[in-house]
Amino acid sequence: MSIRIKKIVFAIVHLLFWAVVGYLFLANSFLRPMHPSLWVEVCALLCIVALFYVSYFVLVPKLLMRRCFVPFFVCTFLLILLNGFIELAMMEENLKVVYGQIGETALYNTIRWNIFFFLCLRDACFIIVGDIAKLCELQAVKLQQRDKTASEINDGCIFVDIPSQMTALLAMDDIAYLTYEKRRVTIVRKTAPRVYTYSSLAYFEEHLPSDRFIRINRSVIAAYSVIETYNETTVRVVAHNMMKEFPIQQNNSVDILSQLQAWAPSKYQPD
Repeated sequence: MSIRIKKIVFAIVHLLFWAVVGYLFLANSFLRPMHPSLWVEVCALLCIVALFYVSYFVLVPKLLMRRCFVPFFVCTFLLILLNGFIELAMMEENLKVVYGQIGETALYNTIRWNIFFFLCLRDACFIIVGDIAKLCELQAVKLQQRDKTASEINDGCIFVDIPSQMTALLAMDDIAYLTYEKRRVTIVRKTAPRVYTYSSLAYFEEHLPSDRFIRINRSVIAAYSVIETYNETTVRVVAHNMMKEFPIQQNNSVDILSQLQAWAPSKYQPD
């Protein structure tokens, strides 16, 4: 069975499961008498399924896994409100009939927003459970990818979490330098396009060999192979025929300069 077919079967099973759960929850809640017609009940069920589908297959992998927290929460909040308004509108006429028969029209007007709040709370519970399940699934896929490529790992490669690919294996020889800015790390490579990751520089400092890479300051790690010159205050690197200067971290300049001089004293150029 191909991976695509497996994904389709997995999605169908999930949707059927949550459809049954939503139907049982709806059928046994106090909203059951408010859905006297079958088509309204079916439409309400479809709204729940659609809400879960969008959150499970779109918002979590496209936003939450890429750490776009604000757009994720805003979209989820708007979806919950939209679904609540749609279902409330579908049952509104039936609600008026039910409360009108017992002469409690004023009561309906009083609790209308309480019913809307209950609908939103129910939808939020479905989304929370579904999002947790999706996050666990994506994490399992990520670990599976790492296990699958574990045999390919050697001293010349490093795992990098890239939002668009989840996990990638990069050759250390191709890494020119890394910079941290705007809450993400930019990996500039020698022969390939640069990539971005939300991993910390501390992760790269730990996994990149110290005899091939040096941390110049809090925001930069550079490969020795791309360092053109250095002095007491700056380090010049060349990548893609472009030269860049990075300041040396002043409170650790003695150690950094000693490492550079031990590596290549001939590249030292005083100011």
